[in-house]
Amino acid sequence: MWRRVAQVSLVEGVGKARARLTCESDGFRLRQQPSWNFRRFQTSTQQPYPSHINMAPIKTLKEIPTLTSLYKLKHLAPAASTVSGASSAYNDRICVIRTDITKLEVDAIVNAANESLLGGGGVDGAIHRAAGRKLLYECETLDGCDTGDAKITDGYELPCKKVVHTVGPVYWRTKKHGQHTSLLQSCYRRSLDLAAENGCKSIAFSALSTGVYGYPSKEAAETAIGEVKKWLDTDNKADKLDRIIFCNFMEKDQDAYYECLP
Repeated sequence: MWRRVAQVSLVEGVGKARARLTCESDGFRLRQQPSWNFRRFQTSTQQPYPSHINMAPIKTLKEIPTLTSLYKLKHLAPAASTVSGASSAYNDRICVIRTDITKLEVDAIVNAANESLLGGGGVDGAIHRAAGRKLLYECETLDGCDTGDAKITDGYELPCKKVVHTVGPVYWRTKKHGQHTSLLQSCYRRSLDLAAENGCKSIAFSALSTGVYGYPSKEAAETAIGEVKKWLDTDNKADKLDRIIFCNFMEKDQDAYYECLP
């Protein structure tokens, strides 16, 4: 007979278990029961993060195109007719890019978190993996986060300085109560406030709630753009942030921003 002891670590969503398994000729036998931290365990509620985007190189702020640049490159086209509320006032301040948000060298990125703040799937999991375990340790001290609210941590091993964690609304659940728009607006507003309060001059948003939370991409983009512009127009807040970036990893979200922007 032969024996080999293997250390097995399972991390799925925000659940974690460790067990020592003894491998014998008659198969695997559980030597020690897994130790579960139930506070960390919940079903993943995000889409998988595409592997082809994970290979993206780090991008500096200068490499992220503003709306002005996108118009010059003809990636964006002016509307054929006048659009109500459209303005070019912030075209040098607002950016759109499709890439891995964990590779952006900006002051702050915004994580599409769940209420536990302890990691999950999709962009949430990607941010936690790239930042390292110290991000999880800090998040454990924050006592979760309500839908529509946001909390801020350090970036640790990420190229950004800070991570803003915000919990977007589940579309079908909040829409039937008429809360979906106001909660998503609050996510953007609270994230911008936290970034400005913590001395950040640039912030990159992931496409909040557009994964398995089910928010239609175009409706989410319209809400995001509208709330960001409203924030910039309020109490001279435009001077507090030099760049606001909409960072997408799904083509459908990128297309939605291209369609909705002036």
